[in-house]
Amino acid sequence: MAGQRQSFAEVVATATALNAAGRLDEALTWFDRAARIAPRDADILDRRGVVLARLGRSDDALRSFDRAIAAAPGSARPHVNRATVLAKLDRTEAALASYEAAIACDPGHFGAHYNRGGALLRLGRTREALASFDRAIAINPFHVDAIYNRGNALATEGRVAEAIASFERAIALAPGHADAWNGRGNALKALQRRAEALDSFEQALLAAPEHVAALCNAGWLLAEMGRFDDGLACLDRAIALSPGDITAHYNRAMTLRMARRPAEAIASFDRVIAIDPGHEFAIGERLHCRMLVSDWTDFETERNRLTAGIDAGRLWVEPFVLTSIDDDRRRSLAAARLYNAQRYPAVASVAPVPRRPGERLRIGYFSPDFRDHPVMHLTAELFEAHDRDRFEVIGFGFGPFADDAWRARAVAAFDGFEDVTGLSDVEAAARAQALGLDIAVDLTGYTAASRPSLFAARAAPVQVSCLGYPGTMGAPYIDYIIADERLVPATATGGYAEAVAWLPDCYQPNARFTDARPRGAASAFGLPDGAFVFCAFNQNYKILPDIFAGWMAMLRAVPDSVLWLRADDPVAQANLRAAAAGQGIDTARLAFALRSERERYLAQLAAADLFLDTTPYNAHATASDALHAGLPVLTLAGETYAARVGVSLLHAVGLPELVTHSLDDYVQLGIALGQDTGRLTALRERLRATLPRSPLFDPVRYARHLEAAFEAMIARHRAGKPPAAIRVEAMAQAL
Repeated sequence: MAGQRQSFAEVVATATALNAAGRLDEALTWFDRAARIAPRDADILDRRGVVLARLGRSDDALRSFDRAIAAAPGSARPHVNRATVLAKLDRTEAALASYEAAIACDPGHFGAHYNRGGALLRLGRTREALASFDRAIAINPFHVDAIYNRGNALATEGRVAEAIASFERAIALAPGHADAWNGRGNALKALQRRAEALDSFEQALLAAPEHVAALCNAGWLLAEMGRFDDGLACLDRAIALSPGDITAHYNRAMTLRMARRPAEAIASFDRVIAIDPGHEFAIGERLHCRMLVSDWTDFETERNRLTAGIDAGRLWVEPFVLTSIDDDRRRSLAAARLYNAQRYPAVASVAPVPRRPGERLRIGYFSPDFRDHPVMHLTAELFEAHDRDRFEVIGFGFGPFADDAWRARAVAAFDGFEDVTGLSDVEAAARAQALGLDIAVDLTGYTAASRPSLFAARAAPVQVSCLGYPGTMGAPYIDYIIADERLVPATATGGYAEAVAWLPDCYQPNARFTDARPRGAASAFGLPDGAFVFCAFNQNYKILPDIFAGWMAMLRAVPDSVLWLRADDPVAQANLRAAAAGQGIDTARLAFALRSERERYLAQLAAADLFLDTTPYNAHATASDALHAGLPVLTLAGETYAARVGVSLLHAVGLPELVTHSLDDYVQLGIALGQDTGRLTALRERLRATLPRSPLFDPVRYARHLEAAFEAMIARHRAGKPPAAIRVEAMAQAL
């Protein structure tokens, strides 16, 4: 027996030495011998499994670990090693079960708790992951990676300040921990503390110059800060280090788009799609960039591909992008729900502060656009017109800061103003709750600088989408959408996740009417003397090939007419001229208005003859600007919110005859008005006569109607009833 034990010891010693030397195939041979000598030795079976795993023989390794567990059911180590193999195979649920079995064997096993936290983090079970990391740190308070991963879990939970503290603790223990610096940067970025975030990313790169994630994060942050060239330099470096890194290519494409270089962005999106043909947003973003430069190559094929993807439950396009190319309200809802569930799911929230009976209703307006921006142009007088005897109105600003007169006006208009730029979404929601809001109004939706997660954390018991986003958000935490019955007919509510609150006149708030601008000569803006001016000042991405073809038909039928467009992009101008030439139109009949300050822009509108709307994304603020300037608007009504804004506005100013319902009718009415200037003059005179008493330009009347909607929403909430459609009755007359 002594000789046999010695022989076994020699076999084990040889296997151990070979394993340590990295001679894995030979080591396995000797562990196999040891296992034949002692087939129920759990330690040998476990170590044999480790060697098999290192050789890439995962199934054999798992069988060896299973034998070890059967031989010693109370041993934690084979459970942990088994879980490690399962985790590498992306069998995370099974790995989690093995980590938990290890903990049952040894509640103080650091590795089991630590790795269980990692598995839970991958499964999105962040609260449980956090508890596991806390337990691991209690066992080993100085384990840097456990502290770092605890920061990741806290950041995912929206507990950003605590996450920063955890990352900083890891950095204090290991100053060169690049991942911790990178995590700290992401957390600081979430708080909009951009300079500090950038410094963190730079520290990560000092510690690890080839840290691709830090390069991607720094590049995107620099782009958001308007430092596009610096951002592109970081992203190009990331791509050089890791040519297949999808995040680097995607961030580069989006940076070029933000830098108003859409033609170059298209090439970067092409690279993203080449690497990952099913990338969730690249296909839609590429088409949007093509629309920005009026490149309609394969437009129908690309649009059909995107809409088919949405129909199949694939998120290939952001809801905002879909709005400009598709007019199916149920598809719009499906896309919004997919996007919301993936990007902005509901999160736990703090209970709102109880209100005392008899207090004024407290309304919070949330926006990044309390500055010189169309949203502020439309809403400033609404904020000022609220009845302060019944309502307390608080502004919540975030996003790009602008120290301009419009910002000052916004701050002055509210009873209180909270700048939540430096707070995380959860923290900003908690701040709103602490102030006891009754209703939170989102003026942004899924547009630029939006923060839907703030509403996902329930800033108020009742939450409302208003004005800024032209469609449903598909979010279970947005209770109502402000509309009117022409914008969202009663038969169309199935396309909205929100309950509809119908105002009687128009969904759009606006500034009060002042005297219509005197009509100047179009020649003052470089247009031909005596020309009939069709004006289409919508952004290029709203111009679809079929609507442009309709405009060309109008030019062919109306002699001496011109089409006046926005000069958004030189590539777009060239493409539009080429498209016109392809339809037999002299390119000199296309004119382009450069971006200008607001007064000149309004004067341009007043000088035109007829505003041509786009579809399925109508003009919004631009259309009401045109009407205020006395310029009739011709629209083509569609099905979605974005495609029915023109219907709403034209009814509000008493010009319903300028609403058409087919492209042919739209084109024919445009031609008829271009050929019959007397008829158009009569419409213009009627518009100018109607404007002073139009509800579209009566912010006080709008405020009273909106307040009635708010009161109805709160009455339902306080009665314990779920959100439901609300119809506000019209006031007898404007105040």
